[in-house]
Amino acid sequence: MVDRHGAEVAASVAASPDQAPFDPDLSKVFEALENGVRGYETAAQETSDPVVTALLRDLGRRRETARADVVRVAAEELSAEPEGLRGTVPGAIHRGWIKLEGAVAGDQAIVESAITGEEEAIDDLEAALDQPLPEAVADAVRRALDEVHRAVDELRRVAAGG
Repeated sequence: MVDRHGAEVAASVAASPDQAPFDPDLSKVFEALENGVRGYETAAQETSDPVVTALLRDLGRRRETARADVVRVAAEELSAEPEGLRGTVPGAIHRGWIKLEGAVAGDQAIVESAITGEEEAIDDLEAALDQPLPEAVADAVRRALDEVHRAVDELRRVAAGG
Protein backbone atom coordinates (compact mmCIF):
# COMPACT_ATOMS: atom_id res chain seq x y z
CA MET A 1 0.00 0.00 0.00
CA VAL A 2 1.20 3.55 -0.70
CA ASP A 3 0.17 6.60 1.29
CA ARG A 4 -0.77 9.89 -0.34
CA HIS A 5 2.85 11.03 -0.19
CA GLY A 6 4.04 8.00 -2.15
CA ALA A 7 5.63 6.26 0.84
CA GLU A 8 5.08 2.55 1.19
CA VAL A 9 2.89 1.64 4.11
CA ALA A 10 3.33 -1.94 5.22
CA ALA A 11 0.19 -2.58 7.22
CA SER A 12 -1.10 -5.94 6.04
CA VAL A 13 -1.93 -8.78 8.34
CA ALA A 14 -2.60 -12.38 7.48
CA ALA A 15 -6.23 -13.24 7.99
CA SER A 16 -7.34 -16.29 9.86
CA PRO A 17 -9.15 -18.87 7.70
CA ASP A 18 -12.57 -17.53 8.72
CA GLN A 19 -11.74 -13.83 8.18
CA ALA A 20 -11.43 -11.78 5.03
CA PRO A 21 -7.99 -10.21 4.61
CA PHE A 22 -7.71 -6.50 5.21
CA ASP A 23 -5.09 -3.88 4.70
CA PRO A 24 -5.91 -0.91 6.91
CA ASP A 25 -4.47 2.44 5.94
CA LEU A 26 -3.59 4.08 9.21
CA SER A 27 -1.36 6.77 7.72
CA LYS A 28 -3.98 9.48 8.35
CA VAL A 29 -4.21 8.41 11.98
CA PHE A 30 -0.44 8.59 12.42
CA GLU A 31 -0.32 11.91 10.55
CA ALA A 32 -3.15 13.42 12.61
CA LEU A 33 -1.49 12.41 15.87
CA GLU A 34 1.92 13.68 14.74
CA ASN A 35 0.39 16.96 13.55
CA GLY A 36 -1.12 17.32 17.03
CA VAL A 37 2.21 16.77 18.77
CA ARG A 38 3.94 19.30 16.53
CA GLY A 39 1.01 21.72 16.60
CA TYR A 40 0.90 21.88 20.39
CA GLU A 41 4.65 22.41 20.49
CA THR A 42 4.35 25.33 18.07
CA ALA A 43 1.31 26.78 19.83
CA ALA A 44 3.00 26.61 23.25
CA GLN A 45 6.00 28.52 21.87
CA GLU A 46 3.76 31.27 20.50
CA THR A 47 1.50 31.96 23.49
CA SER A 48 2.20 34.65 26.05
CA ASP A 49 -0.09 33.50 28.88
CA PRO A 50 1.80 31.01 31.08
CA VAL A 51 -1.42 29.14 31.94
CA VAL A 52 -2.27 28.64 28.26
CA THR A 53 1.34 27.69 27.51
CA ALA A 54 1.28 25.06 30.28
CA LEU A 55 -2.02 23.65 28.99
CA LEU A 56 -0.71 23.42 25.43
CA ARG A 57 2.46 21.68 26.59
CA ASP A 58 0.40 19.23 28.64
CA LEU A 59 -1.89 18.53 25.67
CA GLY A 60 1.21 17.97 23.52
CA ARG A 61 2.60 15.43 25.99
CA ARG A 62 -0.74 13.66 26.16
CA ARG A 63 -0.92 13.57 22.35
CA GLU A 64 2.59 12.17 22.22
CA THR A 65 1.52 9.39 24.60
CA ALA A 66 -1.58 8.65 22.50
CA ARG A 67 0.52 8.59 19.33
CA ALA A 68 3.04 6.21 20.89
CA ASP A 69 0.22 3.92 22.04
CA VAL A 70 -1.36 3.72 18.58
CA VAL A 71 2.00 3.19 16.88
CA ARG A 72 3.00 0.46 19.35
CA VAL A 73 -0.29 -1.41 19.08
CA ALA A 74 -0.43 -1.10 15.29
CA ALA A 75 3.14 -2.37 15.00
CA GLU A 76 2.37 -5.33 17.28
CA GLU A 77 -0.96 -6.23 15.70
CA LEU A 78 -0.07 -5.60 12.07
CA SER A 79 3.59 -6.63 12.26
CA ALA A 80 4.53 -3.45 10.45
CA GLU A 81 6.40 -0.23 10.97
CA PRO A 82 3.83 2.52 10.44
CA GLU A 83 4.37 5.40 8.04
CA GLY A 84 3.00 8.90 8.44
CA LEU A 85 5.00 9.85 11.51
CA ARG A 86 6.31 13.02 9.93
CA GLY A 87 3.04 14.96 9.86
CA THR A 88 1.61 16.53 6.72
CA VAL A 89 2.10 19.58 4.54
CA PRO A 90 -1.33 20.95 5.58
CA GLY A 91 -0.26 20.40 9.19
CA ALA A 92 2.93 22.37 8.59
CA ILE A 93 0.92 25.16 6.98
CA HIS A 94 -1.46 25.14 9.95
CA ARG A 95 1.53 25.49 12.32
CA GLY A 96 2.77 28.45 10.26
CA TRP A 97 -0.69 29.97 10.56
CA ILE A 98 -0.55 29.50 14.34
CA LYS A 99 2.71 31.47 14.45
CA LEU A 100 1.17 34.27 12.40
CA GLU A 101 -1.95 34.31 14.55
CA GLY A 102 0.15 34.46 17.68
CA ALA A 103 2.02 37.48 16.37
CA VAL A 104 -1.10 39.28 15.13
CA ALA A 105 -4.11 38.12 17.13
CA GLY A 106 -2.72 36.62 20.34
CA ASP A 107 -3.44 33.63 22.52
CA GLN A 108 -7.18 33.45 21.86
CA ALA A 109 -6.60 32.98 18.13
CA ILE A 110 -3.98 30.31 18.83
CA VAL A 111 -6.41 28.37 21.03
CA GLU A 112 -9.12 28.64 18.39
CA SER A 113 -6.69 27.44 15.74
CA ALA A 114 -5.77 24.47 17.94
CA ILE A 115 -9.47 23.60 18.18
CA THR A 116 -9.71 23.67 14.38
CA GLY A 117 -6.73 21.32 14.11
CA GLU A 118 -8.27 18.98 16.66
CA GLU A 119 -11.57 18.87 14.79
CA GLU A 120 -9.67 17.69 11.73
CA ALA A 121 -7.91 15.05 13.82
CA ILE A 122 -11.30 13.85 15.07
CA ASP A 123 -12.47 13.43 11.47
CA ASP A 124 -9.36 11.38 10.59
CA LEU A 125 -9.60 9.17 13.67
CA GLU A 126 -13.31 8.55 13.19
CA ALA A 127 -12.71 7.66 9.53
CA ALA A 128 -10.10 5.11 10.60
CA LEU A 129 -12.64 3.48 12.88
CA ASP A 130 -14.96 3.04 9.87
CA GLN A 131 -12.55 0.52 8.34
CA PRO A 132 -11.97 -3.02 9.56
CA LEU A 133 -9.21 -2.98 12.16
CA PRO A 134 -7.88 -5.53 14.60
CA GLU A 135 -9.68 -4.99 17.90
CA ALA A 136 -6.53 -3.88 19.73
CA VAL A 137 -5.76 -1.28 17.02
CA ALA A 138 -9.35 -0.01 17.06
CA ASP A 139 -9.17 0.28 20.85
CA ALA A 140 -5.93 2.30 20.62
CA VAL A 141 -7.47 4.61 18.00
CA ARG A 142 -10.56 5.02 20.22
CA ARG A 143 -8.33 5.94 23.18
CA ALA A 144 -6.58 8.52 21.01
CA LEU A 145 -9.95 9.84 19.81
CA ASP A 146 -11.15 10.16 23.42
CA GLU A 147 -7.98 12.10 24.24
CA VAL A 148 -8.56 14.47 21.32
CA HIS A 149 -12.16 15.05 22.47
CA ARG A 150 -10.91 15.83 25.99
CA ALA A 151 -8.38 18.26 24.52
CA VAL A 152 -11.09 20.03 22.51
CA ASP A 153 -13.21 20.36 25.67
CA GLU A 154 -10.27 21.89 27.56
CA LEU A 155 -9.41 24.23 24.69
CA ARG A 156 -13.04 25.37 24.41
CA ARG A 157 -13.10 26.17 28.14
CA VAL A 158 -9.97 28.30 27.69
CA ALA A 159 -11.44 29.97 24.57
CA ALA A 160 -14.59 30.78 26.55
CA GLY A 161 -12.49 32.45 29.22
CA GLY A 162 -12.76 29.79 31.87
